[in-house]
Amino acid sequence: MAKTIHDLLMGNLWQPRPEQIQQLQDKFDLARPALSSLKTIAALRTPATIINANLSASSTTALAHNVKIVAALENTQESVQKKPSAPALEQRKAKLFTPPAPTTATPPPITTKTKPLIDNWHTLVNTASNCEECNLWQHRTHVVIERGNRQAKWMFIGKWSSEQDDLQAQPILGSAGQLLDKMIAAMQLNPENEVYITNLVKCRPLDTRNPTAEEISCCSTYLMSQINLIKPQIIITLGSEAAQTLLNLTTAINKLRQQIHYYHAIPLIVTYHPDDLLRSAHLKKGAWEDLQFALRTFQELN
Repeated sequence: MAKTIHDLLMGNLWQPRPEQIQQLQDKFDLARPALSSLKTIAALRTPATIINANLSASSTTALAHNVKIVAALENTQESVQKKPSAPALEQRKAKLFTPPAPTTATPPPITTKTKPLIDNWHTLVNTASNCEECNLWQHRTHVVIERGNRQAKWMFIGKWSSEQDDLQAQPILGSAGQLLDKMIAAMQLNPENEVYITNLVKCRPLDTRNPTAEEISCCSTYLMSQINLIKPQIIITLGSEAAQTLLNLTTAINKLRQQIHYYHAIPLIVTYHPDDLLRSAHLKKGAWEDLQFALRTFQELN
């Protein structure tokens, strides 16, 4: 195979084949008269200063143009024939395949700050009684911590203090407390000796509003410490607030009932708060079914 255009043309002796003339004319935009004879072909390889004087001025201009084209083509062929060195190839690959730098930084992992649990009752009661972690302390009469037996196997957790609770410093009193005690007694349990009752939040919110998430979080160390100190065999949450907080869920209470949940490996049963039962008497049947379910769960565990 010819290596250059000159070799290709010279290989055809006096005149290139018609198809090659047409191909070269179309590909390189060469004038047709410049490819008609061996003399002209030789001129393509000759510097413009020594071109045959018999050629006309117009032919000279055309041939000079074609000489530049042929030289450019030969340079192109030589550059194609020369293979780049290995280091050059690696540099090209690096440019082609190196991924672009990320436009945004990866966000840092989310971290949470948890206060250490309180490991004795004296410190817990004293710390909670003087707590000023949130704004609820400004309007309280008492910090409402507990009632019942600290060695109980059953633990009942309500939401937050009512006005009656705030005045007497005990959780779930008044009409709601009377109803809860009756329900516990119907379970064949003693409300004073066999259960432990506390609230999610230890202070009463002003104007009967619900505590904020921040206020609930500020009080969480006390509740977690209570659970850790008592080590109950079963937990009953009263109302959606206590259930959703301990289970870290937003699921509606009706979808959490009648199934066993766990809080740090402790079985947890969800039911309605006595306040809900006083407002909606039709819920009492479901609440009793929940307590029966809790009794069966407790018996299976023991």
